Amino acid sequence: MEERSDHVVMRKVRSSVKDVISNDAWVMLDILCGYTHNNNTRFVGGSVRDLLLYENMQQNGHTRTDIPIAVKEIDMATTMLPDEVTDYLIRYGIRTIPTGLKHGTVSALFKKQLFEITTLRRDVLCDGRYAQVEFSSDWRDDAARRDFTINALSMDRDGDIYDYFKGYKDLKAGVIRFIGNPEERINEDYLRILRYFRFNAYIGASFKEEDLNIISKLSPNMSKLSRERIKIEMFKILTMPHVAKALHVMYSRNIFNYMHLSCIDLCDMSADNFLNLHFSKVDPLANLAAILRLSKISKSALIELANNLKFSNKEAKILMTLCIDNNGISDALALGAPTVVHEQYIYLLGYETYIHYITMLNVFDMYGQLGKLVSNAQKYIKRTMPLNGRDLLALGLREGSHVGKYLKIAEEQWIASGFQLTKSQLLKEIVHIMASS
Repeated sequence: MEERSDHVVMRKVRSSVKDVISNDAWVMLDILCGYTHNNNTRFVGGSVRDLLLYENMQQNGHTRTDIPIAVKEIDMATTMLPDEVTDYLIRYGIRTIPTGLKHGTVSALFKKQLFEITTLRRDVLCDGRYAQVEFSSDWRDDAARRDFTINALSMDRDGDIYDYFKGYKDLKAGVIRFIGNPEERINEDYLRILRYFRFNAYIGASFKEEDLNIISKLSPNMSKLSRERIKIEMFKILTMPHVAKALHVMYSRNIFNYMHLSCIDLCDMSADNFLNLHFSKVDPLANLAAILRLSKISKSALIELANNLKFSNKEAKILMTLCIDNNGISDALALGAPTVVHEQYIYLLGYETYIHYITMLNVFDMYGQLGKLVSNAQKYIKRTMPLNGRDLLALGLREGSHVGKYLKIAEEQWIASGFQLTKSQLLKEIVHIMASS
């Protein structure tokens, strides 16, 4: 379909964005465009949005560390049909994966980077969870399917950027605006409620009262969404740069009640104090744990939350350690705790859980030195208890539960010594304890 030039908001930027969108991505785009020897394929969605957001920040003299210099997730749209995409890429020896053929999507692995290539579409029927689509050759129709104007931008192989719904203007103004009628768009897919909060939290937009009123009205319908989708979207929200503001609005609008997160209770903390928390940009689990600790969540409520949102056993165990502090870990790791104490808890908790733990504590500004603590943890040398069960059996102990009991005593003494006690010293301690018992 012939493009009107007034849809192009920026021209010939390809040479200026090679550091933002990788050279391999441009090569992939050129390969696909070679099928019909024209601009039949474009970058779409997040890569174009983030590129413009990054450039806008640079032009205004600002630096946003949360906007990647190199965009990692690359989506493309094309006028080619899925089987044409697959057959054509195979000719170039590019591996393809039929991830969503029903919806027109083919994934391609090129130079260790994954690309999602989707045929232009228009929606035929939406039920609030999934959409039935038919393929199209109209770029505007495809852009109209997207939720917000800032996500409807596309860029061709020449670097020309197309904008059908004034998304670039909204991006520069810091506005999240639905394409078309907000209520109709949300009714097409109720996950858009959470995406609305995510993108507001991403660019730091102001929430519009009329949008929030519609969202409050429709939010009970989120119960129709799969719990896995809710969890994935919540974790994305939790790492956005303006997450505190988004979470507080979600709480005030009772959104959590329809996300299996009714246990979140922020009534004991003022809005100002909550907005001044230092949420992590990379650790959603630690951020969630911080919120749940503020909510004084019980062990039973935490188990129910983990089950409802389909947490893995590993995630649930870490969250339990972070939220239910029965062993005084927070006090032990208080500001100024010596290095040996941190090393003891790296050993006791495991490296990964320890990192989650100090990241959670940093949300409450207990350190302000998180980078230093993480750096120190990375230098930690894995410790191995110098004593084992065979050593105790050599003392004359018979196999049984008492071997584990004495091993536990020895381990506690070894940890308390800052890992300094040797095998012979520990054996002497155990002999002494055995003699006196």
